[in-house]
Formats: sequence, structure tokens, C-alpha cells
Amino acid sequence: MMEIFEENFGQSLPAGSIVEYRKFFFDRKDMLMPTVSDIVVRKPSTQEIQSCQKWPIWTCGVSTFEWEYTQTEKCLILEGQVTVSNLPDNGQTISFGPGDYVQFPNGLKCIWNIKKAVKKHYDFE
Repeated sequence: MMEIFEENFGQSLPAGSIVEYRKFFFDRKDMLMPTVSDIVVRKPSTQEIQSCQKWPIWTCGVSTFEWEYTQTEKCLILEGQVTVSNLPDNGQTISFGPGDYVQFPNGLKCIWNIKKAVKKHYDFE
């Protein structure tokens, strides 16, 4: 098994080292799926607002839908009220509205619940 590991991952582990194998696969923060707790919501600086105004605008009416981020998204909420929860839903949510600068991490799977029609400037990295 260790030979297969080294062949596929380019790293060797000491023979019989199940602890090292576990650490490689399960203790790596870079392999964890992001959750709504990884969404950043804050008030933007004046300079950030000016930069955001150059981004495209997206609008959506009152609705609920699932979304998966395949890139990091930054946005400035102009109008509306949104609550986002994890997918699958575990009860954890985050809400934001007008004037909020929001950053969604790549890999996030979530449910958007748009309570008031939303309008935002957005940019993907």
C-alpha cells in the first residue's frame, strides 16, 4: 500500500505508518470543504467601493436555490436581503444586505435564500 501511496502522491511514508497516512489525508486544512463560516461579510472601504463599481451587476428576485462556487467570488451588495446556508443544510447561516462586501470561498456548496430582491456588483477570481 505504501508503494501505491508514493506512486500516486509523490511522497513516501515510513513502513506501517498509519498515523502518517491519516495525517496526510485527514488533517490537512487545504482539503476541507468550506462552509458558510468561511464567508467573509464586512463593510468595504471607500476605495473598495470605487473598485467594485467597475464590476458587472447581477440581479435576482425573491427565490431559493442551491449554488456551488468553482471560483472565489467577491461582491458588493447594493440592494436586497440574503441568507446563505450550508449544503447540506446543518442550520448554520449567514445573512447580508445593502452595503455589505461579501467574499465566498472557492468550493463552497450552499443554499441562497433571497428574502428581498438582490442587486450586487460581483467579481470572480
